[in-house]
Amino acid sequence: MTFGCPIGFGRVQPGTVRKLVYDLGYPSELLEWTFDWNYMVRGLELDKKRGNILKMDRHKYVKVAYHGFRELSKDDKFDIYGSSLIQDSFDEPNYALIDTLFSLAEAYLFAQLVDFKDNNPEKIPKEVDYARMYKDVWAAVDLCHRDGTLKQMVAKEPNRYINEDTTIVPLIKMIRDSGRSTFLVTNSLWDYTNIVMNFLCGGRTVHGPHTCNFDCVQYFDVVITGRSAKPGFFHEESRANLFEVEPQSGMLINTDNGTPMPQVGDPSPNFLPKSKDKGCRVFQGGNVGLHSLLSIESSSQVLYVGDHIYGDILCSKKVLGWRTMRVPELEKEVELLWELRDMRKKLILMTQSLLFIESSSQVLYVGDHIYGDILRSKKVLGSRTMLVVPELEKEVELLCELRDMREKLILMRNERDSVEDKIHHLNWSLKFDDINENDKQEMLSTFKDLEAKRDQIRLSHQQAQRENYQKFHKVWGQLMKTGYQSSRFANERRFLNSSAAGASQLCFKSSMEEHRASALSEGVVQFHNVGSRDGCEAPHKWSSPGGGKKIDLKKQIFCNRSLNMRNIIAVGFDMDYTLAQYKSETFESLAYEGTVRKLVYDLGYPSELLKWTFDWNYMVRGLVLDKKRGNILKMDRHKYVKVAYHGFRELSKDDKVDIYGTSLIQDSFDEPDYALIDTLFSLAEAYLFAQLVDFKDNNPEKIPKDVDYARMYKDVRAAVDLCHRDGTLKQMVAKEPNRYINEDITIVPLIKMIRDSGRSTFLVTNSLWDYTNIVMNFLCGGRTVHGPHTCNFDWLQYFDVVITGSAKPGFFHEESRANLFEVEPQSGMLINTDNGTPMPQVGDPSPKILLNSKDKGCRVFQGGNVGHLHSLLSIESSSQVLYVGDHIYGDILRSKKVLGWRTMLVVPELEKEVELLWELRDMRKKLILMRNERDSVEDKIHHLNWSLKFEDVNENDKQEMLSALKDLESKRDQVRLSHQQAQRENHQKFHKVWGQLMKTGYQSSRFANQVERFACLYTSQVSNLRLYSPDKYYRPSEDFMSHEFHLLPLE
Repeated sequence: MTFGCPIGFGRVQPGTVRKLVYDLGYPSELLEWTFDWNYMVRGLELDKKRGNILKMDRHKYVKVAYHGFRELSKDDKFDIYGSSLIQDSFDEPNYALIDTLFSLAEAYLFAQLVDFKDNNPEKIPKEVDYARMYKDVWAAVDLCHRDGTLKQMVAKEPNRYINEDTTIVPLIKMIRDSGRSTFLVTNSLWDYTNIVMNFLCGGRTVHGPHTCNFDCVQYFDVVITGRSAKPGFFHEESRANLFEVEPQSGMLINTDNGTPMPQVGDPSPNFLPKSKDKGCRVFQGGNVGLHSLLSIESSSQVLYVGDHIYGDILCSKKVLGWRTMRVPELEKEVELLWELRDMRKKLILMTQSLLFIESSSQVLYVGDHIYGDILRSKKVLGSRTMLVVPELEKEVELLCELRDMREKLILMRNERDSVEDKIHHLNWSLKFDDINENDKQEMLSTFKDLEAKRDQIRLSHQQAQRENYQKFHKVWGQLMKTGYQSSRFANERRFLNSSAAGASQLCFKSSMEEHRASALSEGVVQFHNVGSRDGCEAPHKWSSPGGGKKIDLKKQIFCNRSLNMRNIIAVGFDMDYTLAQYKSETFESLAYEGTVRKLVYDLGYPSELLKWTFDWNYMVRGLVLDKKRGNILKMDRHKYVKVAYHGFRELSKDDKVDIYGTSLIQDSFDEPDYALIDTLFSLAEAYLFAQLVDFKDNNPEKIPKDVDYARMYKDVRAAVDLCHRDGTLKQMVAKEPNRYINEDITIVPLIKMIRDSGRSTFLVTNSLWDYTNIVMNFLCGGRTVHGPHTCNFDWLQYFDVVITGSAKPGFFHEESRANLFEVEPQSGMLINTDNGTPMPQVGDPSPKILLNSKDKGCRVFQGGNVGHLHSLLSIESSSQVLYVGDHIYGDILRSKKVLGWRTMLVVPELEKEVELLWELRDMRKKLILMRNERDSVEDKIHHLNWSLKFEDVNENDKQEMLSALKDLESKRDQVRLSHQQAQRENHQKFHKVWGQLMKTGYQSSRFANQVERFACLYTSQVSNLRLYSPDKYYRPSEDFMSHEFHLLPLE
């Protein structure tokens, strides 16, 4: 149940205020306060300790902050939250999420109390800090609920507090007429539920001419009331008792999983188990075991509609796997597209029968609370979910009205970036180029003019942005945005299957002329960051003489989250596959051959394996190995399996559904049953695993029965480890590095540029010193062990610290107790240190190596942890470090999530991917048109089917409709087949088996999702950094949600 009238919230605060004054002893002045119901919005966070109210983007960066009602300056925000780059922050107990409409009043009251305490310190006891005040507000709210005052007021005048909606009954009847079950799950008790549902379903009230009855229950199969205690309700292990409610008296009857229990001495229960002709049953409490009441077998059969991200959406989606749809805020943000301008008549038809529910995935649950309704029902159960966001209506309307303003902002932003690039170029030239005095004076004059122009544009852009921002809300701006990034609230869309401004939008529009509009969201560029940067020109090649050359799209750096390089004091690099790019056709083949030999000679596998060859083009990163089943999977960002092979045999769609069809729970596909293929080095072992799976299936007599697929994978991993231990691979690379490593003459200029800009540089690699020295000699000077130019230590001049044998990702934990040893470069011997300070030997008080200073060059270490590195480089804040690596889990995720380092991911595959995206843009447009045509035909079929089933039509019209239906079904099959063939053709242009690296169909792949979540920047080669100023401010492209794709020009 969702309150729609803001007047109702006005009653919440006075009730709470009275409790604070009369029950908790707060000053009587509070009774004079009033509530501005327009002030607060959902998606905010309360910092209980500091008394601040925050609005964050999806990366949890604080963009807007108020202390009470006083806006915090940019410097204040940075001082308090500037280094809060760790995604686990901003949670209970120190923060409170404002994600329900009901919590807006308490947030407003908290802000009032903060201001009151600051301005009247003598009236609030010293021991009552901001956190205590928040706790008291919550206690007062609870007291209001317990004494029933609020609900008594609603029961007395429901039309004053609840929006009337005549579409609710037709909506539920439509769903039931389509053969699906319906249920209601609410935290309210039966007495209040009955009053509200009577008002919604028939305008009946307690004291009105049409008094309450129980007719409203006819629209549901099951009603679960009070103490369902969402989100806890969504856990099947919840031990909450399930009571049956006797509707007339409200009395409770003990049940055994829904079956009434007989009283002692009375073996016959009062209520019999439900049958289809006995109508709705009403319960209280229990858990999501209601599946048994509705015969639900899979959580993905449920669509749940709610308004609370955490109470409804997140838990139902993430824990259960229900499909979800959310309802409230979009009223303001989205008066949807021209085809959806009448939101209450939006056409959404479900495609599966839910009459007898065997699986939670057969349920659609509609709710308004992300955490109470959606998260649990989706995450625990796997139900399908729909979130109700009333604010969306107004937001979409404003998005349409402000399209011109948005284009203006983009142009201003692009102009600012262009001017900044020119300033960077001139700065560098003045500092490092050899120029005569006349040219220098001319450049200084130009530089001064450009700085003045930049400041003017920046101010104009900020003013225009604030004006646009305040059109949505005078304080908090757009609900779904903070600046150009999605807000934290918008980011919770990952738990939804759909969202709307109201639950009634599920109603079917019975008109053949109106159909769902084309899927304009398909018009978005492949990566929202790629190339166009909101339609602007590619950034200038700043270091060129003219400062105006465009950077090739394949060489560009793409930005996920803002990064100002002026804040970076140290830049670090991984070595393998980052600075050193290995040649797949030789290096991975070498690893493959060594692994096969270990399997045969050390682990007893058949000698036939020695004849096998390696196709280094076959595997790609981002795949997942199902060790138990011998399958290789490619998933989308929701972890739905889109492509699957058993060995080298493609699994059919039915096979995928049978095995992974209900895997809607996001915690799945992890170790120990699955292995992630996220490094280029692991491609060879994945290919070998697929070969072994096929070999076992085709030659069961040659592989012992006790060696299953999982055991084979374990053996492959053991063989790979043996190859590393005996040093065979590294010996071969050391002998001929040019055969296995790509030469890159830009590495040294890049590192010199970074050091010339005043920044420290460091290297952190898992390789030991001997191998590191060989590879870095080759990269930095073409020197080899046996060549004319033998290895030396000159390359160390390009770094301040080198850490070898780092054992990443464990290195990134400061609590790691790994010892830090100093390496003596000539001999490779290790010296004990005390946090980097060499320890003297007993009897020799002077250490052999002194502490590092700028004139003493680079120091080399082995082991240790990130705390040692920070102290060696005098790093005060982790956000001052940019780390460049190739491994999402080994380099990027840990350094970003645990430390808060800024990160850049090297993705060599991106070069080819971006090039193909450009070449295939016409194919992509064709696919969009075909998909739109298919959707249009399907909508017409749905309408005709509905008319034939439920409308009263004469025989002639019926025959005409049947003929039209047959033609449409034939056309649909033809369009669907053509679309599938074209899609497969496009898919195979990128890779013959796995398709596009960053996509699975129309969704981002699991790999792309990881890149977006954990990498601040990403690019194809580390050397691309050389094409940008070391002081550049990297800014991300604008984030778009589904409702914005339809409204905003994206080209």
